[in-house]
Amino acid sequence: MALSSEVRQLCRALLPPSERIEYVFPALSVGQPGMISLLVVVGTSGVTLLACKFFQRHVPESVWATFPRSVRLAPEPTSDGQIIELGTMRLEIDEEYVPVARAADAAHADRAGLPPDPLPDL
Repeated sequence: MALSSEVRQLCRALLPPSERIEYVFPALSVGQPGMISLLVVVGTSGVTLLACKFFQRHVPESVWATFPRSVRLAPEPTSDGQIIELGTMRLEIDEEYVPVARAADAAHADRAGLPPDPLPDL
């Protein structure tokens, strides 16, 4: 299920003013004491993990971690579910958000792999 525009507005409030949101999907931290509900926000300049309120997993309240836009987000299937590894963190995402994570990777790969325009508009 896609996250609402209200969730995106709450995320936007925690990001730098110049950051534009491209993708957002929920995740749960695994392998740490307690589970932390997070929103993975893929922006134009980086990937930000936003910690959510305890009983409201789609209401972000603080920035948990930031990563460069070049990090790989496509999950690997494991016995624990679909897992993304970001630095030392392991995040589990629901199966329905796997295409979103893969699309975020593909969008970045397309931009990064393109050569500069040989005939730019003058």
